[in-house]
Amino acid sequence: MKRIISLSITGILFAIVLYYSYQFDNLFRVFFYLILGTLFFIVFYKTVFENYADYRKTKEKIRYLPTLIGMGIILLNLGIYIYFENKLNLPTLIKAQNHGVYADFKTNGEYIIKSGSWASKVHQYGTYKLEDNIIIASNLKFDDVLVSNRFKIQHIQTSELTNPTEIQNYQSDKYLLEIDSNGNEIIGSYKFEITEDNRK
Repeated sequence: MKRIISLSITGILFAIVLYYSYQFDNLFRVFFYLILGTLFFIVFYKTVFENYADYRKTKEKIRYLPTLIGMGIILLNLGIYIYFENKLNLPTLIKAQNHGVYADFKTNGEYIIKSGSWASKVHQYGTYKLEDNIIIASNLKFDDVLVSNRFKIQHIQTSELTNPTEIQNYQSDKYLLEIDSNGNEIIGSYKFEITEDNRK
C-alpha cells in the first residue's frame, strides 16, 4: 500500500505539472520534472523488483498491482505529452508575433496563442475561421496586448508606420491587425508581424 501511495502521489503530481506546462510558461518546471520524475522512477524501480519477488514466493498475480498502477501513471503522462505535442506540431497556416504574443493558426482550423510576459505566458487553444483576409478566433482571452478576437491580414509598408519601435522591429510587409466587429482597426492596438504564411 505504501508503494501505491508513493507512486500515485509522485506520478499524479508529475502529470499535473506536465499538463500545466502546456497552459502556462514556468521557469521552474524543469526542476519539478527532475525532482518528481526521479522520485517516481526510484519508487517504480523498487516496486517492480519487490512485486516480482513477492510473486515468486506467493504466485499471486495481485502482487503486481502496484507495478500495474505505476505503468498506468506512466501511460497517463505519456498521453498528456503526446496530445499536446501533436497540437503544437500540426502544420501551420499563418504564424505571427509581436510584444510577447506568439500566434500560430494551424491548417486544421485550430490555433495556439501564447501571450504575456516572457516568463509567464498563458497558452490559449481554440478554433478559428478564416474568411477572405479576416481571422475570427474562438474562446480567446484578452489581455493588454490581445484586445480582440478578430484579426485582419494586411500589407503595410514601413513608410505607413509611425511608431519608431515598429519601424525598427518589423521586417515583414504583412501583419495581423486587431479589428472590431465592423472590420475597423482598433485604435492603439498592436500589430502582429506575420512570420509565416502558407496560404495558397
